[in-house]
Amino acid sequence: PTQHVNFDRDRVVFINLTEMDEYNGFEKNLKGGGRFIDDYGYGGEIFNFKIDNGKCYGYAPPYGKLNLRRISSEISGDAHGEYLDDVFVVFTCSRESKGRIVCGFYQHARVYAKSVKDERISRIIETNVQIPLYNIICDAKDAFLIDRNDRVKQLPRTTNKNNVGHGHHSVWYVDKPERQKIKNEILNYLEKFINQSNTSDEYKY
Repeated sequence: PTQHVNFDRDRVVFINLTEMDEYNGFEKNLKGGGRFIDDYGYGGEIFNFKIDNGKCYGYAPPYGKLNLRRISSEISGDAHGEYLDDVFVVFTCSRESKGRIVCGFYQHARVYAKSVKDERISRIIETNVQIPLYNIICDAKDAFLIDRNDRVKQLPRTTNKNNVGHGHHSVWYVDKPERQKIKNEILNYLEKFINQSNTSDEYKY
């Protein structure tokens, strides 16, 4: 059967990652992402598509911080801090030959303003016994990772004239009217991509 995505287009954020094949643990020869990745061989997004007790826990570089008020004003809070529910998170990744390209997304995500410290053993990185932080949570059934070879949709870079596309920051907010066209074009692409695929596990994590 055909799978139809369902998300709130008014509560969307784009987050850029270092490109990885699976975001499910260590991978060799990572490129981009700054000095930390150059030094240690991984970034905080190392587990963004790892299933952990039915959930995926995502990290927004560089420090696990998001300006929630640029996504929605309906902010709640718990022991971990301020958060928004039902956010559609589009992940892009940087590829030298193409710039930022869409690599996956979370539906119906809970997004925290600041990173959550979680010391579960399942999150330990054995090489240096560090535990990556996260600030985004979604059900595993709502996390979609696009195969590396199918990552073709670009998020354009801004120019000095229009300030529409992304800049240097890893987070691209779509709270400005002039950014709605690009946002909707990418979300339409994702809807079509998922709805044309079947319900196999090729893209669904």
